[in-house]
Formats: sequence, structure tokens, C-alpha cells
Amino acid sequence: MVDTYNEPSIETLPVEVFHRIFDHLDVETILLSVRPVCRLFRSIVSSYNRYILNFDLISKSNFYIQCRLINPENVISLTLSNDNQTPDQIKLFLLLFNIEQFYCLRSLTLIQIEENQFKKIFESNCIHSLLHSLSINFRNNSLNNPKTLTLLSSVISNKNLRYFNCILPVRLIEDLIWPNQCFLQTLII
Repeated sequence: MVDTYNEPSIETLPVEVFHRIFDHLDVETILLSVRPVCRLFRSIVSSYNRYILNFDLISKSNFYIQCRLINPENVISLTLSNDNQTPDQIKLFLLLFNIEQFYCLRSLTLIQIEENQFKKIFESNCIHSLLHSLSINFRNNSLNNPKTLTLLSSVISNKNLRYFNCILPVRLIEDLIWPNQCFLQTLII
């Protein structure tokens, strides 16, 4: 009789090993290929807290699936886009989630964002106080409301922010209020 009790099994690996493996996989693979395998894997996927969500160039169906399966508190990086391949994605995302749920978010990239969407995301201080990296590309490079520039200045003055990349017209760059003490290490305008 064979003693199966001592046979090595993937199920005996520590969760941390799986999480290290997940660090090298894309979100789609983790959620759609690993998660459905068994209850143990579903639990391990649910406890993984270093998701990097890049919704740039994603199909609408995969966008919905990932949004349904992801736990916002496990996301550390997020890319949203309103470009031609993903129209109105940011609006849809903001309907599905309260941005304040992403309290572990460290990096945020917003492509072709509209002014009102920018305000909705950043009016709460909690989100921009967490960020270490922020990249923004405003739709049509136009900001019409001076309050938006004030809000953008507030975001820049965040003491945790180290990387800031923003596409703005020169006239608006000159109107930005820069903080006296700036903690940025990389600034791209």
C-alpha cells in the first residue's frame, strides 16, 4: 500500500509562494485561469493583494468580468482609458466602483480623462494622499474650470507623490500653483 500522506502536493505550498507566482502573471490569467480551478485557488486568488489592473485596450466583456471578480482593496495599480478603443471606460468604472474603495492604490494612470471625471476621482483627499505615481492625459488637453487646476495643484502637493506625468497645454502649466515643498522625484509635463 502506498502512503499518499507524504506525497508532495501543490496544495501544501504556502500561500506566499502562490502570491509570488501571481506577481509574474497578468490579472486575466489569475482571475480567469487560476481562480476557477478549485476552492483553494479561489481563496488564494481572493487573498492576493498586489493586483495591477491595466484596462487600456481591454475588451468590454473582459473589463466587466475583471471588475466583477476583483476586490478593490487588493489593487495597487490602476490604468483607465477613454481612448478610441475603450470609450467611456472611466465613466463606467466610476459607476461600478467608489474610488475610495481602492485604499491600497499606489499608482494611477488616466488616459483621455474628462474634467468632470478627474474631479470625481480626486475630490476626495483619501485617494490622492495614497498615490506614489500619477499619470494624467486630459481629453483634448483642455481644462475649462479653474477649480480643476486648483485640485490638480493639491494633488501635486501630496507628500507621498513621487512620480507625476501630465499632458497639459503651456498656458495651463503656467497657471498651476506649485507647492513650496515638493516631494516629486520625477516630473514630466
